[in-house]
Amino acid sequence: MLKKLKNNIQKFISKCTSKEPEEVASPVKKPKAKKDAVERVDLLRQELEAIDRGYSKAEEKLIRDYDAKLVTFENEYRKLQEVQQQYAMKLIKESELDKAKKDIEPYEEALRDAGFELEKVQGYKKDEILKIIADIDALKDSFTDELETRVEAKAMILQDLRNQYLKEIACIGELYRTGLEVETTVQKHLTEYHMKHTLHLKEMLEIKTENVPVLYKHLIIPQEAIDIAMAGKIEYRKA
Repeated sequence: MLKKLKNNIQKFISKCTSKEPEEVASPVKKPKAKKDAVERVDLLRQELEAIDRGYSKAEEKLIRDYDAKLVTFENEYRKLQEVQQQYAMKLIKESELDKAKKDIEPYEEALRDAGFELEKVQGYKKDEILKIIADIDALKDSFTDELETRVEAKAMILQDLRNQYLKEIACIGELYRTGLEVETTVQKHLTEYHMKHTLHLKEMLEIKTENVPVLYKHLIIPQEAIDIAMAGKIEYRKA
């Protein structure tokens, strides 16, 4: 029974962890591309979770069965204790006590068998989980090396984007300065001719770009947003 149970569990887990459909027979088989350490470790992680889920279902069923048998056994054991008290008070014969002891044996055996099956499945689960963990441990050096390479590549992209970002900010600043310089130059000449007229270019530009997100608060990325992104989420907010 235990062997059959283990086989059923392993078939279930194999079904859960299967990632690719069966290949149709072909006269020419192309060699499969070797997975890198990051992909292999991630597949092992998925397999670990699938095995845990598969065994957990089997465990839940066995635990329910064990608990039910435990309740039954405890009820029968209380009956035995009552018989033992009656015998101690010499209210019943020894043969009745012997019968009560014999009557409880099937319940005790059923509880013991249920506990044994539960322990077996938990043992299988532990063995398979530890095996996968050992496989992950064997890949840890290449896994972290590849992660480091990927992180460095992304960090370099961010640095390039940062430089481009600062260049764009500089361009915005130059546009504002252009408007200010025109007004300053014009105002200089008007002053020479004692004219009080002004173009108000600076004020006009500020009014027209009032809703354009160019203030400091619009141009920075808050630490909170960076922390959320590092956790694997992207949150877009209008500043």
